[in-house]
Amino acid sequence: MTGRMCLWALVACAAARASLQLEIHYPVIERFLARQMFTAEGRHYVRGSRDTKCGFAYLENPRIAASGGRLVISARFAGRSALDLLGGCVGLGDSFDLTLRATPDYDNGVLTLKDVEANTTALRNLYVSRVLRALRDELPRQFRYPLLAEAKRTLERERDPNFDLAMSGFHVVSVQAANHALVLILDFRLEVK
Repeated sequence: MTGRMCLWALVACAAARASLQLEIHYPVIERFLARQMFTAEGRHYVRGSRDTKCGFAYLENPRIAASGGRLVISARFAGRSALDLLGGCVGLGDSFDLTLRATPDYDNGVLTLKDVEANTTALRNLYVSRVLRALRDELPRQFRYPLLAEAKRTLERERDPNFDLAMSGFHVVSVQAANHALVLILDFRLEVK
């Protein structure tokens, strides 16, 4: 099927339906996170960098799933909050597996996370509790996917000298964390000019 025929099939489908269901499978979200956030040798530094010997914190090996309508992000945390004293680090540090649970949401053109909970099976101490609290508070600020801009860019990408595409009236009806994918029900208007 040529690009033009595919376009007209999409336009006919969009005209016939009031809404569109978009499923983003969890491996795709994992790849997005790896490309956008876990860029330092597969790590996402929330404090310091790989060159910071005694004061750093990072997450690695993220895995995405869903349970009870919420996203479940599992990752490995490693961190240290210590002083460099005579070439050695003196202070707190730990590494442990953790689970972040969050409700996906759409707000003002951006796919976000809300109601974040952070848990671990590791032995709780002051350091671990502070890390979980910080991650719970920071994740909603760091995970922001520009859904409206990406949808507009993707749908309007088709270029033909005989017509232009324009998307308008973009509205997210619902966002759900299903067992296999993040499911979004979208409502929008696509014009061929």
